[in-house]
Amino acid sequence: MVVDHTHFDRQMQAARRFMDKYAEAFSKLAEIERLENGTQMNITVRKIGNSEGVILPKEMLERLNLKAGDTLTVIQREQSLELLPSTTSLAEQLEAAREGMAQYRVALRELAK
Repeated sequence: MVVDHTHFDRQMQAARRFMDKYAEAFSKLAEIERLENGTQMNITVRKIGNSEGVILPKEMLERLNLKAGDTLTVIQREQSLELLPSTTSLAEQLEAAREGMAQYRVALRELAK
């Protein structure tokens, strides 16, 4: 039985190019996952003018490279809120990374070994 590895080799090369192209997005994903699993603080919802809001601790803002005036994306889950730095290019890169991971999942799994 002759096995043609040409298709698989092309898929591996494409997966490597994909990983190189979206290395920054993968790095950001890793940082987001690290933060999700790492830092936990209790903060209080406070009255701010006619609204209500939260004040994030300075050290948390520094770790995330955030400052006053920066925009955050808020994702509401069933029983939680997730705050992410809002950057159009990052959002686009993350979406492309997710699509690429789905497309090259077999080759990426092999590369991860």
